[in-house]
Amino acid sequence: MTCTPRLLPAVSVACLAAAALASCSGRLAVGGASDAGAEAGGCGGGPPASAVRAVSLAVAQVNFGDDPDATAWQAIGFDLDGKCTTATSSDVCQLAAGSPRATQVDGTGGIDNSFGANICMILDTTLGTGACSTKISQAYLVTDATGTGTLAIRLAPFWIEIPISGAYVALDGGSGMLGAVTTPSSFWVATENGTAAFVEGGPSVSCACGGCSGGFDSILPQIEQASDILDDGSNTPYRPCDAISIGMQFSGATSFTGALPDVPDACGT
Repeated sequence: MTCTPRLLPAVSVACLAAAALASCSGRLAVGGASDAGAEAGGCGGGPPASAVRAVSLAVAQVNFGDDPDATAWQAIGFDLDGKCTTATSSDVCQLAAGSPRATQVDGTGGIDNSFGANICMILDTTLGTGACSTKISQAYLVTDATGTGTLAIRLAPFWIEIPISGAYVALDGGSGMLGAVTTPSSFWVATENGTAAFVEGGPSVSCACGGCSGGFDSILPQIEQASDILDDGSNTPYRPCDAISIGMQFSGATSFTGALPDVPDACGT
């Protein structure tokens, strides 16, 4: 028996009113806050000085760089490691075994967003096109003064809960941009009622589903191969890449003071 996730119809996307992120194309427009980061720091200049570390936001719309031609990710996020990395760069961390050199390629102005470039393709294949944008119906972003916290996104009926660190957030009213990192071992998915889940190095889908096999556990090696940075947001040679950079554009953000969604451990461990 195979656990096959069933998704609700894709959520329609309203036209954004914020000038910096305005678009009526059905997706968040690239540019705006990400361009400000590139201009402020330049290629290899790091995140913009105006970015904050501690936020508590409920978000209506997000986009990690999910688009038909797979290039939107290049303008979403920040230059976290202060480097401008190409496929031939050697002054960076060592990619995971089997990972193509393209994994370490930066976006515009040194933007680090392996999540948008690589993880989104995995999620689109597994959960359907739009898994990194139009299918996301809700999100929460909560971080502390060190940039450590949680990014929870609802891909109905699934919650994807991502522990993040090294986060920087640029805000423009209710719109903005996130740059952060997560480790492959922290990345996990669960349904709201705990009937299916995976945790790398932990309970498998077969355990969570009470005997099912297959499902998300098959994509864990691909998640590891998306690692392009170090877990503290830096990038130095000779060390294994042990984290995945994240760039996320968002809008419709409001202050959030409640509890994050309850995503129980289906195996009770």
